[in-house]
Amino acid sequence: MEALRQYELMFIVDPDAADDEVAKLTESLKQIVTDQGGTVTKEELERRMRVSDRILRYLTVRLDEDRRRADKLKDRRARKAAKRPFAAAATSRGATAPEFPAGENDEA
Repeated sequence: MEALRQYELMFIVDPDAADDEVAKLTESLKQIVTDQGGTVTKEELERRMRVSDRILRYLTVRLDEDRRRADKLKDRRARKAAKRPFAAAATSRGATAPEFPAGENDEA
């Protein structure tokens, strides 16, 4: 089953708005989310915020996209490391000592 998308929503309300008006506005936006089963639908929320004179700015950010991208890079690195045996990686870096036949480089 696919993971649910996560969003973060922030909006700035006109500073002249009364506290009860801000609370009413917040509740109406929460109602939109709950009516949709907890799924944030961009068109409904942003359209309503766009037509509200009291909301000066709003920003909707999708949070799970960065997490998905990071997981994809992590998996790619893991697959790449699994293809490369450790012994071959060590010898390609010159980690092993050269072998000499017995008696050739002896200083006695």
